[in-house]
Amino acid sequence: MHLFDRWSYLALPIFCWLPTINAADHVPNAYLFCIKYYGSVRAELELPDALPRYNYNDSEICPQEMNLPVISGATLEICPPLNSLNTPDSTTLHAELRLSDTSGQLTDPIDNLRLSPAFITNGSVSGPSEGGGRPAILARDTAREESSGLPTWIINGTQASLTDSPNEDDDTQSVYFGCRYEKSPYYCGGYEDLHKPPPGGCWASQTFNFNMRNVMNFTFRFADNEASVEIWAASPYVLYTGQETGSETRAHITFGGDRQVPSVVDYAFWTNAETDYETEKADAQARQGMRLEVGADGLPVLANHTESAEWYASGNGTFKAESQASGLDNHGSCLLKVFAMAMVLTWLLA
Repeated sequence: MHLFDRWSYLALPIFCWLPTINAADHVPNAYLFCIKYYGSVRAELELPDALPRYNYNDSEICPQEMNLPVISGATLEICPPLNSLNTPDSTTLHAELRLSDTSGQLTDPIDNLRLSPAFITNGSVSGPSEGGGRPAILARDTAREESSGLPTWIINGTQASLTDSPNEDDDTQSVYFGCRYEKSPYYCGGYEDLHKPPPGGCWASQTFNFNMRNVMNFTFRFADNEASVEIWAASPYVLYTGQETGSETRAHITFGGDRQVPSVVDYAFWTNAETDYETEKADAQARQGMRLEVGADGLPVLANHTESAEWYASGNGTFKAESQASGLDNHGSCLLKVFAMAMVLTWLLA
């Protein structure tokens, strides 16, 4: 054996001084650490002041507010950072709310919803970042815990948490609202309303783009078994011709869900879901050992309660894997490695 080959064995024990890695570098199999919630969304709309009082032929009153019905099929995921190129280094958690009917018909009152702030920290970074972004803050939700008795956390943020640059648009972060759905109680603007000369006719639909230029506040709230999201957003109202009205539509969107995969016969959910029952059931089984636990700093730890015993601590952005095969704790395992290194040194110097 060459001397180089002998010395290479010295690299093995060194890892006992490297028990953790930073999430900004890499969390192995980060997707398997995700906590996923299944549920529904609803929305309340305050329509633009610029809308006329009556429709195109003055036969119907234009609604000024709408309470859109509950739409099932939404999901929320809480994960370690997924290492996106657009994610600031200080981000310690990934949160993503989604609802998107795969039919592409936009016939539901709420569709194409995605919100995933790129900048979430534990509060130690106040911003702004170089690109102008300000972080959403992850904290313990003590007020909710007093009523529920369960460890709960909260993420509060604004439009400045969505990207790291005001000129950066993520077309996938948005939501669609429309009133052309079955059994809608509202008069919904048709072709004639859309093509009526300014100020136009009654409202029909609108897409809110979530970016740093449009006002938004959001709150993610999550415990080990359930979660909720609230979004307050505004979007400029533009006529079909592209003419700006100087007015805006305001929306209050809410999500509620839990970790139980909906039944295969929950047609309301799977009709709007982006995946199918078999896929979600398999994913849930792969992550069934994942739990949200309270870290030493009070922030959530995504802990794998299987033999791997891996965990990700969101408070300081570190990941750790602990081998359970030998029944030794890390300290005992490390001592064995040191002993092995001493034996190798004796062999090399012989």
